[in-house]
Amino acid sequence: MSMIVQGALYYQYGFEVFLKMFLTIFMIKLIVTVPYVYLAKLLVILYRYIDDIEFEKYNKNLASYNLNNRLINE
Repeated sequence: MSMIVQGALYYQYGFEVFLKMFLTIFMIKLIVTVPYVYLAKLLVILYRYIDDIEFEKYNKNLASYNLNNRLINE
């Protein structure tokens, strides 16, 4: 990060270089992160199907379901 800031401060076109690098890093993070989010959602749906877990219509929180299920069973 310090190299990016030094580029912005000390070189002739430093701010443009800083902006390009920042936007490039942002786009790479966006391209990498978004598919992982959808992959995680897909895995949750898949594991629900495999484990045959039934959810209430408006309860989408897996942790609260497991906690409530344990309390009822004990």
